Amino acid sequence: LPTPRKDHACVMARYAHDCLTKMSQVVHKLEVVLGPGTSTLGIRIGLHSGPTIAGVLRGEKARFQLFGDTINTASRIETTGTPNRIHISHTTADELTKAGKRHWVTQREDLVFAKGKGEIQTYWLQAHHSGSTARTPGSLEHPEQTEKVPLTEYSIEKADPPRSQASRVAETAGLVKFSVSLLLPHLEQITALRVAQGSSPTPSVDSSSKLTEVASIIGQPGGALDQIKDIIDLPQVLAAKINSADAVLSNNVKEQLRSYLSQISLIY
Repeated sequence: LPTPRKDHACVMARYAHDCLTKMSQVVHKLEVVLGPGTSTLGIRIGLHSGPTIAGVLRGEKARFQLFGDTINTASRIETTGTPNRIHISHTTADELTKAGKRHWVTQREDLVFAKGKGEIQTYWLQAHHSGSTARTPGSLEHPEQTEKVPLTEYSIEKADPPRSQASRVAETAGLVKFSVSLLLPHLEQITALRVAQGSSPTPSVDSSSKLTEVASIIGQPGGALDQIKDIIDLPQVLAAKINSADAVLSNNVKEQLRSYLSQISLIY
């Protein structure tokens, strides 16, 4: 079990902010790999102080867990918070005030409704730039040093501002461009494979007779699988030597792909 300590509220406040900082760093790295949409990922954090019950649940998935009203309240504080901000309860705010960290706390303007609690007053945890003062690894172990140590060197006073229409359009365009770059290599491989097998890049479609056949079996006895019919004859995929020169797609095809993805993006 964790060792009880009087400065637990300060420790958890710093830990919460460290989580926000690390989350920001990870999202920035993922954005390079997974695309611009990853930048909208965020994390909500809720803090509450009080007694808890700890134990290991027996069963197939035995695990250590915390129970009690304190845990439930912390969960309510988190769900009523805002992405990329630290939401704390009145009890935790009092603990920080007792530790001389009242300047870390800002009262939330509106009351929040917590299930089983009703309307409660909550607070935001915020940091102030501290100049050259830095936190030392062992500072939390000494109450006399705690008064001099800032929460962090970085400010988290404000949540991310609402995105403008222009930023949303730019983000969508970036996602479309990223998706095109992912799909183009696959289309080029398919095209080169079909050329190597001597099949047409565009499969032939005799839709009139096939659709008539499908219409005749709709409503007939049998399961859903019995009513499945192939409309487009796709070429058989066989092992073949692929020439990279055959994988070049025309600008018209690329533009069609870009237009198709743009139309899909309008749905979301």
